[in-house]
Amino acid sequence: MIVILLRPSLRLKKILTSFHAGISDREEFWFNLHGERFIHLQYIAVRREDGTYLGCLEIGQDATYLRSLKDEKRR
Repeated sequence: MIVILLRPSLRLKKILTSFHAGISDREEFWFNLHGERFIHLQYIAVRREDGTYLGCLEIGQDATYLRSLKDEKRR
């Protein structure tokens, strides 16, 4: 799904500026939404092999279930 953001927040503008300038390639955030859901967001710069900036990939995940995991699962 492609989403065009019409009014990016100041935080997102800073991230995109950093990506354009080549200062960083990845940022991530997590927060509680309405005290019920644990949300994890990742912003990843997409570049050509020569480093030319092409755009930004945003990945959002409801990771609430991760907080309830106990012990380990290796397989």
